This record gives sequence, structure tokens and C-alpha cells, in this order.
Amino acid sequence: MNMGIIALLALVLIIMIGFVKKLNIGLLAIATAVVIGYASGQFSTEQILEGFDASLFITLLGVTFLFGIINDNGCLDVLINNIISSFGKRIWFIPILVFIIGWLIAALAGAVAALVFTVSMSIPLRVIQDITLRS
Repeated sequence: MNMGIIALLALVLIIMIGFVKKLNIGLLAIATAVVIGYASGQFSTEQILEGFDASLFITLLGVTFLFGIINDNGCLDVLINNIISSFGKRIWFIPILVFIIGWLIAALAGAVAALVFTVSMSIPLRVIQDITLRS
């Protein structure tokens, strides 16, 4: 069987296992890629490890931990509540503001930090906006 088809089937299986068992899909995918690559005999250990970008992993891990800490200590909730209360009934401008701030973060710190920021801000903002619009 073609290695691409095996990798695609493995990815679909990993996603299903991750959703059912509530496991980290990224870690499962990395482990499966190493096993498939090594078991195929087509790749050496060095080639498999070259495909893993440690710098990107550390960046993702650090930014995710930073926003996790900000979320856990309540700082993100305070920021979101202040943003919503300052705009009042003009909440239509909040997505534009998140986009502009995300764009600035992407320009200054990179796309990974901007992605984590926009996701971390957008999900709680959406829930609070729904509550605000209903009342």
C-alpha cells in the first residue's frame, strides 16, 4: 500500500481516537509519524527527526502556556469584560478590534502568537456577546 494512503488513514484514526478518548491529537500524530516512518524502512532516524521543527514546537508550547495562565488567573475574563463594557451597544466593532489587534501581534511577534491570541479572545467574547445580545 502507498505510504501516503497509510499516513492519511493513520491521521483519520488519530483524530477519531483523540476525540473519543480526549487525548492530545498533536502528540498522537507525532508519535504515529515516528512509528510509521521508522517501520516503513524508507526513512532513517535522522530523517524522521529532521521533519520535527523543535523551534515551532517550543513557540507553540510557550504561547499556549502563557495564554493558559492568563485564562486561569482570570486576567482574560477581566480584559474581555472591560472590552465589552467599553463598547456598550456597539458590540459589532469587537470582532474588528480583535482582528486589528491580532494583525498587530502577527506583525510584531509572529503568526503563532496572533493565532493563539485571537482564539483565546474570540471564544469567550462570542459567549459573552450572545449573552449581551439576549438581554
